[in-house]
Amino acid sequence: MALPKDQKSSNDLIRVHQVRKRFYLSLSRTFVREVDKDFLQDLLEILRSLEDLLDLMHISQDNDIQKGRYLITYFIQEIRQTKEDMILRDLARDYAALFLGVGPATVALCESVYQSYSGLLFQDSYFQVKERYQDIRLAKNGDYPEPDDHLSVELAYMANLCHLSIDSIERKTGEHTYYHRLQKDFLEKHLMRWVPEFSKTLIETSNSTFYSAMTYLLRGYIKADWNFINRRYDYWFNSEI
Repeated sequence: MALPKDQKSSNDLIRVHQVRKRFYLSLSRTFVREVDKDFLQDLLEILRSLEDLLDLMHISQDNDIQKGRYLITYFIQEIRQTKEDMILRDLARDYAALFLGVGPATVALCESVYQSYSGLLFQDSYFQVKERYQDIRLAKNGDYPEPDDHLSVELAYMANLCHLSIDSIERKTGEHTYYHRLQKDFLEKHLMRWVPEFSKTLIETSNSTFYSAMTYLLRGYIKADWNFINRRYDYWFNSEI
């Protein structure tokens, strides 16, 4: 029996989660540490992932995504004319200046700074996200020194939820609705509450085309994904998947 016009198959849903996972991982990698050779070479793949997202989730009209798209395309064109070691050196300098306290203004990458009255690390948000990670038996790599509410860790958590959704659909366990609820809850209570302020601060502070581009994409994508999870997910997909 054919699906109703506005419903999608399990394969469609798997495809959406695969692309969402890939893009969340790309955003996570952007903020976890300096850009290295492998990540620089993956920029074209990131752009392809973005195009897939625009096609699958109908979010191409978002102003932030359009700005990020333009800037990352411009950046890719520019680096083709520059030696790789110079690009990596400049990006390492930009990362250090923006996030490691060696520039005139440092942009915090942890949720607690934006969500607490004190503006300090290891506040309520830190403990809240640790509990959410435990819901899926996820633990931050002990070798990574940053707190659990670091932006890169929170984005990696969302990628893990996408992965678990895919696995559930493929194995037909019925748990994908549970992982959907976890994604919705985490977006609403965490990422949507602090990423806009973080992004505004970073865009105002940064002179880096690359980090400005990825920050516009981050802010636009978080908004678009929240809209997808809240308004389109149940509308598009059969509850029997």
